[in-house]
Amino acid sequence: MGSPERVATDPLLAAEQAVLGAALNDPVATLQAAAGLTPGEFREPAHAAIWYAIRDEVDEAGSGDAVTIYERLRRTGHSDAELLGGLSYLVRLAGASLGGALVPRYVETIATAARCRDLLARMRDAAPMLRRGEEAEARAMMAEALAAPAQMAGALRTIWPEESKPELAGRYLIKGLLAPGAALLFGASNSGKTAIGCDIAHHVA
Repeated sequence: MGSPERVATDPLLAAEQAVLGAALNDPVATLQAAAGLTPGEFREPAHAAIWYAIRDEVDEAGSGDAVTIYERLRRTGHSDAELLGGLSYLVRLAGASLGGALVPRYVETIATAARCRDLLARMRDAAPMLRRGEEAEARAMMAEALAAPAQMAGALRTIWPEESKPELAGRYLIKGLLAPGAALLFGASNSGKTAIGCDIAHHVA
């Protein structure tokens, strides 16, 4: 189920486990509260498989629990190793559930993280396109990735070089991007954080 140390430092893992635990106890209510959450938004492959099985079991049987979900997973070819321990893992998920009251919040955490992973993947794909001079295609791909739902509007927006202008008289160092004070530049390893940071420093200077 994940060590206590990992869960404590991995809010996304905890959110995925909380949603699945709630669904194993009350699948119908949880699926309603988590409407729109897709298996592809789970980071852990085992969790995606479990969510698929819960949805299918409810569609076909109207409900389900840890045992019926496990049986469905085994019928569809999933091994205990793939399921992080099989039935024992599902039982622990159900037993650790705190109920469904916070499911919408956990779903938002899962969906936001999935969107960020997709954005980082598209950024990695856009880099070679820009090097090949395919700027229009790269911009179109990034625009599609940033067509964010309402809760993320404004939080994820591409700042192209020509849009980043010094604004030293105002509260922003770079209009729309960098305000005075602490700032965090986040990205996957080797995604270009150092180059972007140096370029920002150069333009501000």
